[in-house]
Amino acid sequence: MMDTVTDLVRCVALVGVVVALLSLLRSRRAGARLPPGPPASLWSGASYIPTQHPWRKLKEYTDTYGDLVTVQLGHGRHLFVCGTATSADAILNKQSGATNGRPHLIMAGDLLSGGKRLLIIDHGDRFRKYRKIMHESLNNTVAVNYEGIQEKEATLTLEAIGQDPGNFRRQFGRYAASAIMTITYDHPVRSLDDPLVVRVNECLGALGEWINPAASPLDSYPILRYVPTAINPWKKLGERLHKRELNLFLEVYRDVRRQAQAGKAQTCFASQLQERQQEYGLSDEEACYVAGSLFGAGSDTTASALAIFVMAMITHPRVMKKAQEELDRVVGPGRLPAFSDFDDLVYVRALCQEVSRWRPVSSGGFRHSLTEDVHYKGFVLPKGSAVVGNHWSIHLDPQEYPNPDEFKPERFLSDDGASVKGTWFSPKGHYQFGFGRRVCVGSNVAERSIFINAAMLLWALDMRAPNNDVASVDTLAFNSAANSHPLPFDADIKYRSERHKAVVQEARSSID
Repeated sequence: MMDTVTDLVRCVALVGVVVALLSLLRSRRAGARLPPGPPASLWSGASYIPTQHPWRKLKEYTDTYGDLVTVQLGHGRHLFVCGTATSADAILNKQSGATNGRPHLIMAGDLLSGGKRLLIIDHGDRFRKYRKIMHESLNNTVAVNYEGIQEKEATLTLEAIGQDPGNFRRQFGRYAASAIMTITYDHPVRSLDDPLVVRVNECLGALGEWINPAASPLDSYPILRYVPTAINPWKKLGERLHKRELNLFLEVYRDVRRQAQAGKAQTCFASQLQERQQEYGLSDEEACYVAGSLFGAGSDTTASALAIFVMAMITHPRVMKKAQEELDRVVGPGRLPAFSDFDDLVYVRALCQEVSRWRPVSSGGFRHSLTEDVHYKGFVLPKGSAVVGNHWSIHLDPQEYPNPDEFKPERFLSDDGASVKGTWFSPKGHYQFGFGRRVCVGSNVAERSIFINAAMLLWALDMRAPNNDVASVDTLAFNSAANSHPLPFDADIKYRSERHKAVVQEARSSID
């Protein structure tokens, strides 16, 4: 049967080549209406996009062709790359009504996620319903209610790193998992070996593998979706992965319901959703995916951002020292920083903004699809095409950020240094959380996590490059995942003093 599938793939590939050649001719005829871009292969009809750090190649295209670039995807499809804040704001923000779709992903979207995952569902009634629920539960006013959880988890993380500094990356993973699992399901996590976390991470790993359209023949050759499941190994796999994920999400969601009915549950996102589930018109399958989406959106990105924070500190000791001076002045030596210090920790807040700008977790951004034609500087971007804001290119644009490779929190301070500022295109100073109607709904929670962990770590610990050799740390060594993580690196981390250690241990002892 595999021979049959192989022959079918070859036939479809041949048809794809013909379609690509025809589309190439069409694009050349219509070229005056499309932004410039790199040439396409005569064989595939696609422009070159590497699998390793594709956002860096797209930045090169921006530097060569301009702020909006046409990248050919083959088979008559286009990807328009917004490589500057100007083009991203004009297209993805100001025309968000026409750019809030998502490209159709057969493997990751239809099969693995059952068409129910917020990150990749297309615009429509379900998308609007999910966004409404998330906004009501995660907006800035509501996010204040989660600060107690975040302070507790950050304290546990700080004490664990003080005891075992070589495993700081693993502790960040535990923090991120526990904070979001507690917020979502009232399920604190004391170890990454927690069976529930292991199962969720397995599901997220599968999503990360297949969310790249190039990873699945079903997305490369959509006609394959009509091949019967019995002889279609990719459909079989997608359906099996979905069953595993759905069963997990339903299990933990319904467990919250049982705990609530028994009067044993603390208020959490899932319990509040259940109270209004009928009002929202959600089935259990839909509701469990709304809740399950929070872990995927919040845990991986937060753990990476905190690792980037440490990377920035060990390679920029001047910045670390300046932040510690502010913490010593505002907080003093006798207690840990808290969210009540937020307004007064101006430099620490600017530092956190710079972490998101300097090495964005989602460096390449996530693709949107156009629900209608979009116009920009005389160009016409056809309906149905894909468009992406390349965070890497935007955040390293010297027109917006002078000396962009330098880690410099001062760029986000007012002239007198008394307040934090953003940029003309974002009050946050960056596009880490996306654009328009697709902006990350959990950004208020994520920013609080980065702030409280950064403040506590800076207050208690000195972080330095091994042997104080800053040049030995490669700040461009990242993996190529959609949510990119730094590759393993060492850091020399120790308490600033015995007094700081005692305060941390006392705070830890007060936690159950």
